[in-house]
Order: sequence, then C-alpha cells, then structure tokens
Amino acid sequence: MSIEVDWDIVSELADHLVIRDDKEFSEYTDPEKVFYYSYIFMLEVNNGGIHQFLFNYSGDRTKETLDSLHQARFSDSTRMLMKAISLFPSSEVPVNTKDRRNLLDRISIDKLRELDNLFYATSDDFDSALLIFIEKNMRQSVLTVTLSSAITKADSEFRNKNFNSVIDILEPYEECLSPSKLTKLKVARKKSAASKSS
Repeated sequence: MSIEVDWDIVSELADHLVIRDDKEFSEYTDPEKVFYYSYIFMLEVNNGGIHQFLFNYSGDRTKETLDSLHQARFSDSTRMLMKAISLFPSSEVPVNTKDRRNLLDRISIDKLRELDNLFYATSDDFDSALLIFIEKNMRQSVLTVTLSSAITKADSEFRNKNFNSVIDILEPYEECLSPSKLTKLKVARKKSAASKSS
C-alpha cells in the first residue's frame, strides 16, 4: 500500500518546505526545490496574476522558477512564463527587485492579463501535474512530512480498537517507523487477523 497524494499532502509539503523553512534551502533535494518554486509560482499567479509573481520577491527567482516548471513538465505554465519573460528587454528579468519593478511598469497590463487567462484555463492541468510530480519524485519527502500526523491518527485508531485503520495508516510508513510503532503495527495485524478468524 502506498500513500495517495492529495491536496492535504500538498498543503503539508508546502507548510514544511515553503512556510516553516525548517532547513536551509541548499539542503533541499532537487525535487523539493522544483516543488518549492512551482508552488510559489502557482500561489502568486492564482492570487494576483503573473504581474504579482514578477512584482513580488518571487520574481527574483524567475529563472529558477522557469527551470523548475520545465523540469516538472508543467508545459503550459512554462510557455506562459517564457512569454512573460519575453516582454522584458532582451528577454531577461532582472533579479534586482527595484530594476524589475521599473521594467514591469512599462509592460502592457493587457499582455500580462492574457497570460493570466492562459494559466487559469490550464490550472487544472497544473494541479494534476503537481500531484503526479510529487508521487513520482518526492516519496521520501511525503513520508517525512506526513509521518507525525499519520502516527497521531494511528494512535487514536488503536485506542478505539480500529485495527484495520491502524494497518492502513501505518503500512506505507513501515520502513521508517520506530520500534514501538512497528510493534503497534504488528499488534494491529494480529488483532485484525484474530477478528477475521473468529
């Protein structure tokens, strides 16, 4: 049994990697970096369009974001960001916030809105692609981030004698469980087997 990646898990990953920032960015794995830049891009564009992405400090990392979108195969978003970049002189987005904002003021807001509409029209594809990217590339990150909440749920189910639920919750984490939690899983399996045979 494996963990099915859903938007609750995406939120947990975002909380861990984007908001809490428990470790140095240089310590992130390549897939974690791709997730980070792609997620920030999605948040910014959904909140205030490509203009907001470029205007805010997220625009400092336009190149890294473009590379991440490309690596994760978010083709529509990659094309959209490339078109936005092409609106800048020499197709280069300044890393310096002040310089970027000065140039951004000279770009037609209508052209940026067209790009927003492209993103909104394909945002479901982006969402699906993000889930697929996480499932394929971030298994260990998902396990690490969700382990604590899974153990809490499993403990509650164990107290309530819902042993099948304990098994369903803990099995995906079996390889990284502490000895005490492995014992709990073994007990749940025995209790479940005993109830089926009686």
